[in-house]
Amino acid sequence: MAYASSQEFTKHSENLSQVQKTMTQLERQHKQAIRKNDEPAVMALRIVHRLLLGVEAEARLRKIISDPTGFNEREQSAAWDKREQAQRWTFVVELAFRRHYTVPLHDGIDSSTIGTSFNHYQHIVSTIETSIRPVIEERNKLAHGQWRWQLKSRQEKIFKADAVLMSDMNYSALTARRQYLEAITQLVYILVVSEPTFQRDFNTLTQKMANLTSEMDGNRYQEFAKSIRTRRPPVIQE
Repeated sequence: MAYASSQEFTKHSENLSQVQKTMTQLERQHKQAIRKNDEPAVMALRIVHRLLLGVEAEARLRKIISDPTGFNEREQSAAWDKREQAQRWTFVVELAFRRHYTVPLHDGIDSSTIGTSFNHYQHIVSTIETSIRPVIEERNKLAHGQWRWQLKSRQEKIFKADAVLMSDMNYSALTARRQYLEAITQLVYILVVSEPTFQRDFNTLTQKMANLTSEMDGNRYQEFAKSIRTRRPPVIQE
């Protein structure tokens, strides 16, 4: 079966693939620094790792919006018109539900317009606010060099009262966070392109996200670090 495609979608897909390849290499370097107990390198890689999570989240969103099997050009333009990344995520979800359930723009999305699926809608929108928005905001701060002292929103001369340690999220927390983001973006993607698939996979993906929530605090890091430091390096066959 042939699927619709476009040059824009192909390029966004290739961009995402490149970001993911880079992330894979970064994770390997991060683990290697932990194995060597190289604390300065670990601290530096934590920051870059955290930055790339936001980059990957945006690349995933761009692929979702540009997929012609989901939105037409007018709908894509409406999504690009949203200035903030978090607004785009929420708009994409809203637009997908409106399309699948034929809800006109002058009507709200609630239980009277989309039935029991309103619970699904609320869950996704809430997850975007609590899980994707922080990643986006952190990426913006890191990309603008605010690695210790962060400026107040839209105030170029006013710093927040307290310093922020952007290297406080360890490898275990970062990898769990990435898996969580992968699950929520997969859920949004299938919502956009296939409502039946969304209904079929909703419980599986949300359960995966729930399981990952307990790992995003990074409490398993010490155990993980100890295990890879005591593990024998692989033997290279000549």
